[in-house]
Amino acid sequence: MYHNSNNKHLAINYNILQWNVRSLTARLPSLQNLLSVYKCSFIILSETWLLPSRPLHIPNFKIFRSDRPDGYGGVAIATHNSFKTKLIPIDDFTRNRLTNYKIDLIGVEVVLTDASSPLKIWSGYIPNNINVPFLIWQSLFNLVTHNSLLCGDFNAFHPAWGSNSFSRRGNHIYIT
Repeated sequence: MYHNSNNKHLAINYNILQWNVRSLTARLPSLQNLLSVYKCSFIILSETWLLPSRPLHIPNFKIFRSDRPDGYGGVAIATHNSFKTKLIPIDDFTRNRLTNYKIDLIGVEVVLTDASSPLKIWSGYIPNNINVPFLIWQSLFNLVTHNSLLCGDFNAFHPAWGSNSFSRRGNHIYIT
């Protein structure tokens, strides 16, 4: 990422950690170790397995999360406190459509510099056993606009992103 300051281009590096954590509570010490080693700016997590009532604190980070009442699935995005951030609202109609297919999704808008357009970071999770219609994929990808980063565990396989095999879900994502 580059921005112009006094007519000089300065490189700004942001370390991003994306992890299908499969129980954030169990992996919190490992996460904190990774943060100290890699000095991450953003953390994008799927399968957090947190209950909505469970508090979560990561020093020096603001946490945005979407938990399921059953304590499975769930997604979160943590941003370093040095960034201006806000939750990206998802309208009720779209949220209900996603929830009907057990799709967990959260988005955060981050201001990187005063001169740049905000970065939109999305974290998603879709269980393997859910049949997601093509129209739902389109609804999901319509949320992702210019200057966006979509991460997560979609339980989808396709050679386009390094898989040795492909799945029906992977094909849907690829052609969408």
